[in-house]
Amino acid sequence: LDEKKIPQNEILEGWHRPAPANHDFDYDDYTIEVKTVSRSNTTTQITSEDQLTALEGKDHKLKLFRIENINKSQTDSLGNLYDEIRTILKPRLINIFDLKCAEDINSSYFGPEVMPLDYKFTVIEEFLYDIDQINFPRIKKENLDQGISKVSYNLDISAIEDFKI
Repeated sequence: LDEKKIPQNEILEGWHRPAPANHDFDYDDYTIEVKTVSRSNTTTQITSEDQLTALEGKDHKLKLFRIENINKSQTDSLGNLYDEIRTILKPRLINIFDLKCAEDINSSYFGPEVMPLDYKFTVIEEFLYDIDQINFPRIKKENLDQGISKVSYNLDISAIEDFKI
């Protein structure tokens, strides 16, 4: 939204939140999966055999944020981010953003005025990875035995260093 490289309505249309889609963002020629890890974590959780699988004809990227979480903070950083996004969006798109946040299957959010939070997230570092469909370490759906589904696993961040963009 800040860079204004993609129209705002396309950004919102491609944003699928953590649920119900397999990927957090899906656009014409690429998809993005977003993950966060705490300061000391060395792995990130992959919650489906489809999360790291590219859609036909699309590049697939992993955006990883290392964050610090400060509990019992006076700063509601999620609320601040929510408000910042709302001020950037064109008025006709604010309602779409609000609905997508409120209708999320895993964690409905109604904004800081309705749901103030008492913790602060600070981004320590961020990385972008190319999810090469042949060499990137992942569980491949086509390799699972019949009857196995809803696979969840941890991916060691050090194992994907060579895929960093």
